[in-house]
Amino acid sequence: MLKQCAVFSLLWVLVGCSEESPPASTPGDTQDLGCPGGKCDSWGDDDRHEPYEYPNVFIDEYAQGVGAVVDDLRLRVNSDGSGKMARSTPTLGNARVTCEGEPFRDQPTMAFCTGFFAGNDIFVTAGHCIARENWSCEDTHVVFGYGYWEKPDDPREAVSTIARENLYHCKDVLLTEFCDDVHGYYKDFAVIRLDRPVENRQPPAIRRAGQVEAGERLFMMGHPNGIPLKISTQGVVKESYLTGELWEGQEVELDRADGFFFDLEMFGGNSGGPVFNAATGVVEGIAHAYSGQDWVLDPEHDNTCTTLGVCGVNIECPVWAGAYPVTEYAEFIDKAVAGASKEELEAIPRDFSCPPPSEAPDAGPDAEVDASTE
Repeated sequence: MLKQCAVFSLLWVLVGCSEESPPASTPGDTQDLGCPGGKCDSWGDDDRHEPYEYPNVFIDEYAQGVGAVVDDLRLRVNSDGSGKMARSTPTLGNARVTCEGEPFRDQPTMAFCTGFFAGNDIFVTAGHCIARENWSCEDTHVVFGYGYWEKPDDPREAVSTIARENLYHCKDVLLTEFCDDVHGYYKDFAVIRLDRPVENRQPPAIRRAGQVEAGERLFMMGHPNGIPLKISTQGVVKESYLTGELWEGQEVELDRADGFFFDLEMFGGNSGGPVFNAATGVVEGIAHAYSGQDWVLDPEHDNTCTTLGVCGVNIECPVWAGAYPVTEYAEFIDKAVAGASKEELEAIPRDFSCPPPSEAPDAGPDAEVDASTE
């Protein structure tokens, strides 16, 4: 597992439906996905893969509902409703000053979060993705199909043109639940209404009762660091948020530990992305938190560029990545998909309030919330 751990006062970084049954070709256990490149372990190697590496039918069916959340600065909308990625969009190598040979360094970083299509004109993401400073619905788009379904000759050009049917505009925010000052894992959820119903895509099925159990296998789809869609495999639900590692010699204690915890590869930009049960294919929750230590200066290059942060090797990860269960929001999502007004949705009873700011002792640098991929 690479960048896991999250939300404690160590460099906080938070990572951005329907009743239909899952597609007939469900994934089964994640070992059925195979291990392209031989990189299938849950700690040391990078288990993120391109859609074309998994030609399984279920990948196409599940991936079609995953969308990139994109700021207006990163794209130009044409008069016919299609779009074009902004020329100023940096590659991962430029944005993170990554060293030669680091993964995906030539791919563009257009997105700042991830989310998934829930049906009709409804889109689900993480609350902190839209609680960003200076964020506005008016300046936000959702882009579907931002990924590689065949190996690209030019990583930028392959995803630079956006068809109208894949490009949507944020019309209204129906729900935002996010607490900025919680010392731990807490609610982090948002529901957005798009400018029109989504075309030619099926929403993934969501879990409607109970919660995934420790030991169950997971996979995740999203836009790590804003790059085109990646499938993160070989995940397992953990019994606790603690990995067993220490932070500066001490075990981390959180005030809140809601949701579930896992060892999938997690980066800024994955926030809001769906975390799937590998056996059933349903969405168990949305990814929202990790350590924030995506990239670290590489001493082998005299600290002039960055290399991937690997837990237990060049970074400390005392806490697993976290996701918030989607079950609690099933009623709200269903009514939103059915066309309920904002007033009707606001009348649905919600158990949400932000706890008082944590008084827990500092466990590292001052806390920061940064869901951007810049």
